[in-house]
Amino acid sequence: KELQELQYWLGFIDDLLSCDVRAWNVRLVEWLLREVFVKKVCASWIRSLDATTRHDAAPTAKTAELLKAQAERRVALIFCSQFCGLVEYRPAVRLLSVLLLSDIYPQGWTAEGLPDTDGEAGDFPVTSTLNAIVSAGEGAIPDLTPNRLRESLLSMLSGTLSSDEVILSSQLLSVILESESIDDAALELLKVLPPSNHLSSSSSSTSPYEDACATFLAKAIGGSCGCSPETRNSAIESVSSFGLVLLERIIRHSWTELGTCLEHQSFIFYFNSSTFF
Repeated sequence: KELQELQYWLGFIDDLLSCDVRAWNVRLVEWLLREVFVKKVCASWIRSLDATTRHDAAPTAKTAELLKAQAERRVALIFCSQFCGLVEYRPAVRLLSVLLLSDIYPQGWTAEGLPDTDGEAGDFPVTSTLNAIVSAGEGAIPDLTPNRLRESLLSMLSGTLSSDEVILSSQLLSVILESESIDDAALELLKVLPPSNHLSSSSSSTSPYEDACATFLAKAIGGSCGCSPETRNSAIESVSSFGLVLLERIIRHSWTELGTCLEHQSFIFYFNSSTFF
């Protein structure tokens, strides 16, 4: 019931954003990113990571705090997946993807939230910051810190936590890539895709997301993922599905020239160095 209600309201937001009134859309996207995602969804996600860290430092029986942290993390994954899947307004999905996938995160965006306005950014502190991250990278913004949301996604995808979180994280990443709201150049800047150096076989760099998929599959096939056969099979299916979506983007961007194989030897090199394969 709760999921159906969420889908209804996200559909309503999508209808509002489809009206093509730019001034309205810009302000609504800023409000969604600032008030809903940074202050609520991402803040609770980061709090859940802090609670898990405290539990790992002093392991005891599963406490209410740890169970709450797991629930907050899973709710955040579901909410982000539903948003990216139901809202078709590409700038909104693109900016949310940058918020989740960038390896840097503004230090001031903590669990306590952030100001409604920012001196230089005016009424758009979140959208202007995210646009600066994806267009200019780390040097464009002061006071940055490693993005714990991205680290958490990679950790969950590699099977560090439960199989439920493996499934939810891979589903979220699949929805983001399948929406194609972020172009390949931005995905390379966010380190989702390896560099576009397909004309040279001197580099064997792979995507950290591809490596995380391969890590989980090795655990699951080897029987060391610590989950039941039923949930393990579902997790393998979900991670494999995301891995193929990611690999399609990698082949087109990094191994070939927009899908055309110019150098057979380079393609074979990348194929053999692929951790997912």
